[in-house]
Amino acid sequence: MPWRFRRAHRYFTLSQTVDKSPALVAYEGMRRVGTLLDDFNKEVAKSFRIHQNWAEIAGEVLAAHTEPVHLKNYTLTILCDAPLWAQQVGILSDSLCEQIRKVTGLKVKTCEGRFGQPRKHSPAARPKAPSVKPAIDPQIVARIRDPELKGYILRLLAIEDEVPNE
Repeated sequence: MPWRFRRAHRYFTLSQTVDKSPALVAYEGMRRVGTLLDDFNKEVAKSFRIHQNWAEIAGEVLAAHTEPVHLKNYTLTILCDAPLWAQQVGILSDSLCEQIRKVTGLKVKTCEGRFGQPRKHSPAARPKAPSVKPAIDPQIVARIRDPELKGYILRLLAIEDEVPNE
């Protein structure tokens, strides 16, 4: 009696598995690991290019709450930190796709917003703009009748340029 083993709830003999095994695949159907990685790397490179330019594509406000995470079949999946932003991405899908094409040269047909936690890094601290003394004529301030408004404007005129401590 030939050796038997169970596979997918059917019994096969050893001779049947060697001749007609679904596990044995013809070489023309196999692909080299390098070509698989090349295809994967192309998709990653496209996603990375969009990710690098995301603030320019989406604008600072939308970019602060969203992150492009996946590009597949000309559909960009965007992770949003609130359902409101996911809805906003859906509304702005056409304009986002157009901006992606202009900025990166990639063809994206649709943008889908998904609710989740984006992996945002803390935003870079912007240098504080120095205070500037406004050019307001004191004669105009003297004609203001509201004393509260006049006080605010006089305090504004008293601002001196701050020198940052370095």
